Amino acid sequence: MKKLLRLFLISLILIGIIGCGSQSKNKTLPGEPELEGISNTDFKWPDPIDYSPVDDFLNDDISYKKDVLKNETFAKAPRDKIVSISAADNDIDKAIIACYRKEFKKADLIFDKLYKKYRSNPIYWNQIGNCFFLKNESKKALLYFNKAREIKKDYIPAINNVGVVLDNDGSKQKALKAYQEARSKSKFSLTPLFNLAQLYTRYGLLSEGKKFFSSFVKLNPSDQHALYALGYLNLASGNKFRAIELFNELSGDFIKKPEVAVNYAYALCLVNKKSKARDLLDDMRSTNNNELLDYARKIRGLTK
Repeated sequence: MKKLLRLFLISLILIGIIGCGSQSKNKTLPGEPELEGISNTDFKWPDPIDYSPVDDFLNDDISYKKDVLKNETFAKAPRDKIVSISAADNDIDKAIIACYRKEFKKADLIFDKLYKKYRSNPIYWNQIGNCFFLKNESKKALLYFNKAREIKKDYIPAINNVGVVLDNDGSKQKALKAYQEARSKSKFSLTPLFNLAQLYTRYGLLSEGKKFFSSFVKLNPSDQHALYALGYLNLASGNKFRAIELFNELSGDFIKKPEVAVNYAYALCLVNKKSKARDLLDDMRSTNNNELLDYARKIRGLTK
């Protein structure tokens, strides 16, 4: 059976792609006064808003939160939750939400109006870098991430995001060093930890990936992506019963993701729970991934 199927790790999104310097609550409000609260009518330069550590990451007990990374990045927030610029908690969030919505001209306008106020704040430059990354302009993104580091050398989100750009461009060893540096400098941020875990996993270093994702799950036992990743790694390393335990912790909606349903169903087949495996495949969402559909069909054949 192992020769018949190879496991998938499709759903592990590279979290660092969306920057980790935001603490937006992902709220949605009716209407959208898109530049509400942003004014450029005063020609006198305001006092700059300097950096404060509480703006970076969580600094409280994170163990109870359902999805800790949502407080560091929008990357795992459902797309339909990132809809209202006016719902953002601060001006920089308004700009980066516009970037996530691919409304880049609007984002540029907001960033321009914020320059005088936030010119000495690394968060501002880091989020501009994120916006350029979302435009697929990696070289410019690097310039702004490094600008953030000029202002604050040990600014963790920018270090992590430099790693993301390097990772995306194929410089895996350099990316690894950046993630490790970011992780070593902040015990509060889980984004570099998640990125490290993914990088090790993608290159077949299952024991290392498992170690990092195990740490992640200990910090937040209900994080869906981390639970699935750890389940996948246990399945890939032959611990099918532990994999099923972890998959059982996933929400019904998350299990319907095709890549999750396929791996979960495969694990169930390995322990002869064929009926439940069929149910999972019946309920999984539609997909255009022909390779994934082919494996789903083969697993279905094992359930007969």
